Amino acid sequence: MLRRYLSLFSSKVLLFLIVFLALEYLPIPGIYLMFAGASRFAGFLVHLFFASLLVEALIGRIPRAAILVPIIVYGGYYAAYFREGLHVGQLSEKLRTTNPGKIYDFDPTVNSLVMAEAQQFVETHHVPVVYQPNKNFPEGYLSERLITRA
Repeated sequence: MLRRYLSLFSSKVLLFLIVFLALEYLPIPGIYLMFAGASRFAGFLVHLFFASLLVEALIGRIPRAAILVPIIVYGGYYAAYFREGLHVGQLSEKLRTTNPGKIYDFDPTVNSLVMAEAQQFVETHHVPVVYQPNKNFPEGYLSERLITRA
């Protein structure tokens, strides 16, 4: 009976997957397999195993109950996928209500902007003056301008 199951395509794919994952785990061949993209190939082998299990159960080479294995695995995956999608949507909505996108309208003619690395900000944005904290000045700030004050 064991010989019958070892002759199946799905069992050969599973055995190859186990050997391949063992080689990936070892340091010397693992590093070369990693550079060769072994993780994609291992994922392909997993899907090939479940597909071959499904096909062999449908054609009757293995018991029909084995058809439940890929259905449960993929069904569980997609159930978790959609559940997490709903959870992310709920969290996004919660964040949107507690943290609105625009809090304050900044007007550079009325307000001052204080930040670190002010010079780079002035060069890349349309703000006439930005203040940078600096203890060397009595006011405690150094003004960065794209052009001189005059």
